[in-house]
Amino acid sequence: MADFKANADKKRELIEKAVELKDSTSWRSTSDKMKELMQQWKESGYAGAENDALWKEFQGAQQTFFDRQKEHYAVLNAEHKEHAAEKEAIIAEAKEAAEGSTNWKGTHEKLEALFARWKKTGSAGRKEDDRLWNAFQEIRNDFYERRNADRQSKEQALITKRQTKGALISEIQKFTNAHDYSDATQERVRTLINDWKAVGFCGKEEDEQLWAKFQKAQDAYWFARKFYTSQHK
Repeated sequence: MADFKANADKKRELIEKAVELKDSTSWRSTSDKMKELMQQWKESGYAGAENDALWKEFQGAQQTFFDRQKEHYAVLNAEHKEHAAEKEAIIAEAKEAAEGSTNWKGTHEKLEALFARWKKTGSAGRKEDDRLWNAFQEIRNDFYERRNADRQSKEQALITKRQTKGALISEIQKFTNAHDYSDATQERVRTLINDWKAVGFCGKEEDEQLWAKFQKAQDAYWFARKFYTSQHK
């Protein structure tokens, strides 16, 4: 009988702890604690005539928590599925907008808008979030890598054009420094403007600067030719 009373007292302590935990929303840690209490209950021994009533009270507190936990995860899983569907839709829109696109400005704005939507979309669960994010990022990264490559290509083309125009200026200066005023050279200086136009645009500020240098080089050549001719009549 003494053992029954001690066991019953132990079970009442376990019931109190279970009741304290039954309304918890710390789902994972409380679940572990409830399992620990269950193990302690099994080890607490038989409590005699009170045993069934105590078990019913203990089990009721445990069941209250686990029912709430089950409901919580059911709602959470439904939300995860909804959020996953929203993110899948964003991925599909991003793919349609960005795949093969060279509309850098418009597509960038579209992807930024989709990214803003993504950030407002709730979690789809850790594993799904990682998978979906990687898929979305792959589309974005591909687009921005192609955009950067295009920009670099265009910038390199502009650099090449600047170098070509610089070479035309140097060619005139070379003639001037060599006092080369032959008919063929004079004709070459006159037609250099055609080569200049053929090079094309190389950047607004750079074009203006190079054009000023080109005109200055031409003026210097013809001035030097005039002076040279006057001295060698």
